[in-house]
Amino acid sequence: MQKNEYLKELSDSFFELSKLENDCEIIENEVVNLSNVLSDMIIAQYDWINEKLISLEIKIKDGIIINTNHHYLARIFQNLFSNAEKYAYSRFVVRLSVINDKIDIVFYNDFNNDELICIDKIFDPFYKTNSRNNDGTGLGLYIVHSLCEKLGFTVKAYIDKNRIFHIRITI
Repeated sequence: MQKNEYLKELSDSFFELSKLENDCEIIENEVVNLSNVLSDMIIAQYDWINEKLISLEIKIKDGIIINTNHHYLARIFQNLFSNAEKYAYSRFVVRLSVINDKIDIVFYNDFNNDELICIDKIFDPFYKTNSRNNDGTGLGLYIVHSLCEKLGFTVKAYIDKNRIFHIRITI
């Protein structure tokens, strides 16, 4: 990443953070077709997925409608896609389903075996892995966590026994 691109991304992230951490902001919700928003955003990822030869698996239940802030929801997804673009090694999966009357959104990907991820710090501001890939500000997943909290969603991260990195959002 070019230095000026990095500085712009950092500046944008700080601006977003200052808005997020300002409790005076009123969250305006609207009816959102979650299935369509997620599907549309996946289509926008085609270039990097194709370029990196990533195997993509998509499982999206149709017609899931929620009342939420569309801008915050889109930002959550943008940050999760950006994270996958940086770290997915060969496989990327996006799932949207309903389980026990709760909406379940899961993003997961494999990652380079040399990558050391401290899962307890993954949502900390400025946390980055040991990756040689120094793209990003280390704020993306922190912003995801903050936005999920603002919207009343639950977000968790874990690495399974097969070294697959998962982000799960429950609504």
